[in-house]
Amino acid sequence: MLLSCTSADLSRLPKPNNIYSDMSHKIVLYERDNFGGKFLELTTAAPRLGAFTYVTSSIKVICGTWHVHGECDLQGSPLVVHPGEYPNPASWGGWPCNSLSPAESDCDSL
Repeated sequence: MLLSCTSADLSRLPKPNNIYSDMSHKIVLYERDNFGGKFLELTTAAPRLGAFTYVTSSIKVICGTWHVHGECDLQGSPLVVHPGEYPNPASWGGWPCNSLSPAESDCDSL
């Protein structure tokens, strides 16, 4: 069962297209397949994805390994994604992307 994120949860999130500070991990979420539409860049865990909850349709993992959670608040068993491009949900296993957390990584500079 997926948990829903409420509008009150959204007030705690930065607006889409903001970039976080830690650069040992970097992931970019897109609202459309094949990296189209608005995007959100993250470098730290995101227990809530705001406008990207239930709509993330493609992902680019720039640096580091990430855990994709099907529920908000980093709940549920995560799916692991590695650096690369995932042009549609089927390419990363069809899992909903409703929260993310970085895994351990030894990334070089970007």
